[in-house]
Amino acid sequence: MKRGKPEKYIGLAGKIRSFIKEQNLKTGEALPSERKLAELYACNHLTIRKSLRLLENEKLIHKIPSKGNFVGHRSIISPQKGLLGFIFPDDEIFYYKIFSALENKFSELNLHPIVHLTHNLKDKEEKILDFLEDCGANALIAVPNAQCLESYRKLTIPLLFFDLYLKDLSAPYVVTDDYQGATSATECLLLLGHRKIAYISGTYDFTSKLRRQGYLDTLKKNNITLPAKYIKCQEPT
Repeated sequence: MKRGKPEKYIGLAGKIRSFIKEQNLKTGEALPSERKLAELYACNHLTIRKSLRLLENEKLIHKIPSKGNFVGHRSIISPQKGLLGFIFPDDEIFYYKIFSALENKFSELNLHPIVHLTHNLKDKEEKILDFLEDCGANALIAVPNAQCLESYRKLTIPLLFFDLYLKDLSAPYVVTDDYQGATSATECLLLLGHRKIAYISGTYDFTSKLRRQGYLDTLKKNNITLPAKYIKCQEPT
């Protein structure tokens, strides 16, 4: 059976390993910048970053945000007493009210939260995760972006997901049952005698998908079919 060629970034990772050995780079010494590596090996930045990620997973190198990539595994930083990270996707009043209630408890326990808004940007969220790891945060509470799964998987600090969770990652989470909530709401309206029930939601994300499915399954269970115009979802911006 004929095997395909390995992906380019895997071969490139091997070349960077050889570079480290040939240059006799010691633990803590910096690698050339990503731009210089891209020029040296005539490839794009995406391939370079994938190669560096692979080497970082092998603990051959480590990355320090805004500084660069360095030889050796990142040394463990002592946790900062009472430092807690929070990651929210946006500035919705829902998140503010929850955080406001928690903040009173934090003050009593002498805990110090750091809040970040990602605006659903993958690169920004990954930089925040690197920062919290580097500064020695005691723990992180996050509403995660599914695109950042691998970055969350590499975290060494305690992690709790809130409102949303990553099903492919074994981490504790606190979420609402969106499917059952929509099911119960639809059943209540049906019991009141309503049959033309519309569904309106925000952007069609994971949460909205569960709610919509609960609504549709309940209608189907009661043999009710409605026109597509009864479902309205906000278009992603």
